[in-house]
Amino acid sequence: MVSQIQLGSFFSFGGKTVSSGVGGSGIDTEALVKALTDAKAIPATQLQDKIDINDGKATALGEFKSLFGKLKDAVAILRNPPGVGNAADNAFKYRTATISSSTEVAGTDYLSATASPGAALQSYTVSEITSIAKARKQSTGNINIATANDAAVSATPAAGQFKAGTFTLNGESITLNAGESLNSVAAKFNSISDKTNISASIIKVGTGVYQLSFAATKTGTDTDFDFNNLDPAGTLVDATGVFTLVTVSNKQDAANAEFKFNGADIVRQSNTISDLVDGLSITLKKDMTAAPLTEVDVSVEADQSIEKNSIINFVNLYNELKIFAAKQSELDDDGLYKDTAVLSDSSLLRNTMSSVGSILSSIVSGLGEDAPSRLADIGITFIDQEATTDSPLVRNLMSVDDTKLSTAIGNDADAVRKIFEFDFVTDNTALRIFSRTNALKATNFDLTITPSTETYEATYDDGSGPETVELDAIAIVNATSGITTGYTLKGKVGTAFEGLVMVYASTADGTASVDATQGIADKIFNIADSVLKTGTGTLAVELNSLKDSDTRLQDNIDRINAQVEVYRQQLLDKFSRLEQAISNVNTLLSSLQANDDARNSYNS
Repeated sequence: MVSQIQLGSFFSFGGKTVSSGVGGSGIDTEALVKALTDAKAIPATQLQDKIDINDGKATALGEFKSLFGKLKDAVAILRNPPGVGNAADNAFKYRTATISSSTEVAGTDYLSATASPGAALQSYTVSEITSIAKARKQSTGNINIATANDAAVSATPAAGQFKAGTFTLNGESITLNAGESLNSVAAKFNSISDKTNISASIIKVGTGVYQLSFAATKTGTDTDFDFNNLDPAGTLVDATGVFTLVTVSNKQDAANAEFKFNGADIVRQSNTISDLVDGLSITLKKDMTAAPLTEVDVSVEADQSIEKNSIINFVNLYNELKIFAAKQSELDDDGLYKDTAVLSDSSLLRNTMSSVGSILSSIVSGLGEDAPSRLADIGITFIDQEATTDSPLVRNLMSVDDTKLSTAIGNDADAVRKIFEFDFVTDNTALRIFSRTNALKATNFDLTITPSTETYEATYDDGSGPETVELDAIAIVNATSGITTGYTLKGKVGTAFEGLVMVYASTADGTASVDATQGIADKIFNIADSVLKTGTGTLAVELNSLKDSDTRLQDNIDRINAQVEVYRQQLLDKFSRLEQAISNVNTLLSSLQANDDARNSYNS
């Protein structure tokens, strides 16, 4: 007779007691519940896999953003950024100053020079340096004290000591108290040196012998002083006799810098002079009073090392980006994309690299038949890099012929510049470029600007004959006066001037002839700007799309997990009821077994 039914051992889950393990029935209820709920949760797992894939894409796009951002910075300094006062942001505007001499004496013995970005490319002559700027220096006589920390001020001073009292130095009051040390005296002079233009320093002449030295804080006669001038309007006004027993002697006269610059007589207070011509600073070192008489030539030239290094930096950063892109399409031995190629299906990456590559291999139009107009003309070509253990095959990396690039820059730096930057030349000084895009097609055009009739036109010839198009014009109004000071001229969409914005800083009728060429650095910058622009760039849109996708996927996962949990509870309820039914059957079986045992015992 069956005395008990076994479903298995029981386990507790969520407050429910459920049969667990394999019992007499051969059913593993715990494994059964898990298997059923896991099967129910498979769609959520699949959605989580998609989130993981999106996260991998977002990480890779973040790396792409970093690399492309570096490339954008590299081309920014090569593109001739629009606006004014931007010479420091243009590699082709950097300058160096070279110095030569008309005699065997080196020009650098007499002066040094630096040139700021944007300085005019010119040569200047410095001659007849009859005087260099000097600061007045005076010093006290010997002060006999053991150390500079000992008293140098007394109510009844000895020779060389200061008398306690108050005096004025260039109109500023100083009070010395009896018992003050020489260090304290010097400190009081220096505490107001920004007002008096006189500083003090302590000189140890010998053991127990000191002097207090005074010097003008600036060179030139404008800050001259004389402690021996005791007039009320002089340097020192000493009504209490502080300096009565202190002797002050002259050590150096104040002097101005005096020389000729391009033949003009120049006088300056300082030896460092930066107001002669914009962007040039010279520092005089010594006079030219000794033979031989020398003329020094200062030549402001383009800094070719900055130009070359900026171009090489651009090449290196592009190659780094190119290798990254190659890894995103790397195949495994089975011909499928590697797990690391997470952007293999990214149209953003593919289209961006294609656009940049197309620009790099293009010819810059409008530069003239004999002028270099492509990268190959200045020593930059394209090569394939064979696959290595760390990198896949990479096609069309840029390679620099160092000698050819250096020669091209040395022979005609201006021609090299035009391959990279946006060049805008006009015969109307009131007209300047404000912004542009890669949509600009016209390189040579004439403008007719007629505010009096509100007519703003551009005429160009693309080879099929002259064509005239209208420009949009917006008045530039002074915010304070309300007066119109000029116009913003914009090319219309769909015309050869699309994306071109110019500023005409005048209200008078006028004309202008313009030569505009757009180099590869400017075009690449515009692409990078449209991709990387915060919030609205194509990369931001792509990343936001991934985030939105993750949000939707997570919402679905949460919904599925909630359904699975309901399903799990339903299973637990079913097995709990089954448990109760089995328990009731086992109780009945136990009762029947007891009756049967009792009957057998009675019959025996």
